[in-house]
Amino acid sequence: MTDNFKEIGSLFGREGAGAGFAKQTDKESFTYAFAWPEGDTWATLTGYLNLDEQPEEYVRRVLQDGGFRSDWGNPDYDPIGDFKETAGDEYRIPLLKVLLREQLESRYEVANHFSTMNRARVELSAFIQNEGGAPLPEDALGTPEEQGIRAMLIATG
Repeated sequence: MTDNFKEIGSLFGREGAGAGFAKQTDKESFTYAFAWPEGDTWATLTGYLNLDEQPEEYVRRVLQDGGFRSDWGNPDYDPIGDFKETAGDEYRIPLLKVLLREQLESRYEVANHFSTMNRARVELSAFIQNEGGAPLPEDALGTPEEQGIRAMLIATG
């Protein structure tokens, strides 16, 4: 594993192909690095996100679009509180992933693309090392066979 960076799984959830790493730089701030197969290429997304700096209405909308909404039309319903309660004490990493997925979908964030899984790993490793972490091992994104099977399963449903 990398110094200060924690493996946090795929940006697209437990079943998703790819891998992710994050370093918490203070209570609500993260440095992140993700890679996943996308068509014939590998996509990467790296950067920094402070959860406190995200507008509350934006976070509320993203969570409501993701299913955290009141079925009873309660004006006092708090999707952010509901998400924190559902995700537990470790809610920050799932919230980071939800916000980044939405930013990718809305094209606010744009992934970089590389021809191979190894090239994507090298790019993530360089970013992580630049941020004070250790180099990623060669199998950090899994084996090509594992990732190919997962990507195929996701694509076929």
